[in-house]
Amino acid sequence: MQQIITVSTIVRGLRRLDLKLGNNILVHCALSKIGWVQGGAQAVIEALIEVVGGEGTITMPTLTNGRFDPSEWRNPPVAKQYWGQIRAEMPLYHKRKTPTDASMSAVYELFRTWPAALRTGHPHSSMVSWGKAKHQITHQHKLEDRFGESSPLARLYELDARVLFLGTGYDTNTCFHLAEYRQQQPPLREYMLVTEKSGKRVLEKYIDVDSNSSVFADLGADFEKQAHPKRVDIGQAMCRVFSLRHAVDFAQEWLSTARGD
Repeated sequence: MQQIITVSTIVRGLRRLDLKLGNNILVHCALSKIGWVQGGAQAVIEALIEVVGGEGTITMPTLTNGRFDPSEWRNPPVAKQYWGQIRAEMPLYHKRKTPTDASMSAVYELFRTWPAALRTGHPHSSMVSWGKAKHQITHQHKLEDRFGESSPLARLYELDARVLFLGTGYDTNTCFHLAEYRQQQPPLREYMLVTEKSGKRVLEKYIDVDSNSSVFADLGADFEKQAHPKRVDIGQAMCRVFSLRHAVDFAQEWLSTARGD
C-alpha cells in the first residue's frame, strides 16, 4: 500500500533530524524522491516553516544557469548563427519574474515566490531566503562572486547554518562551492551575460571562479565518513542534516590536497 506523505509526516521526520525552532538551514530537495506528498512542494515548505519558525531562516538555491550566454550552452549547444537573436530577445533576469531552471526542484520554484521571501540579484546563481536572517543572507551578492564571500553561502557559514538534504546527495551540495572559492588560487574563467545599461542591452563580461561540482560526490563520500551526519527516512527519501561550516572547512582542506595547493 502506497504511503501518503503529509505536512505532519515531514514535520516528524525533520524533528527526528534534530531540526528545531530558530535553526538556519540551507535546503536541498528532490520532491519526487520523497514519494506521494499530499500538497506537493507547498507541503514541504510549510513543514520546514513549522519546524524552524520565524526565528529561524530557510534558504534554497534558485539557479538560472540557462541565462548564461548562448556561446556557453552545451546541453544542447546552439548554432552560432542564433547567438545574436538570443542575446537580443532573451528576457533579462528579474528577481520576481525569472523562474528557476526547469531542471531544478519544484520546491525551489515555489519557494522563490513564497510570501516575504527575498531573492538575491545574481542572474546565474541566485538564492532565496525566508525568516529572521533573510536580509543578512541576501543583501549582497556580487556578479563576480557567484558562490564566494559576498554570496549567501558565506553568510550561512557565519550563521553556523545546517544543510538539509531531502532526498538529494552531495553531488549537488551547493555549500562545497564556497570551499572552492576559499582555495589559495582557484581557477578562474570569463563569464558573459546580457544586461541593460542606459536603456540598451549590452553583453557584459566578468571574471569569476570556474566552479566544478564533478568531484562533489567523492568529496561528500569522504565527508560522510568523517562527519557521520544524522540520517532519517522521510517517506521514501533518505534525508541528512549536517553543519554547513563543518562541510565547507572539510571541503576546503580536501580540495587543497586534491589540487596540490
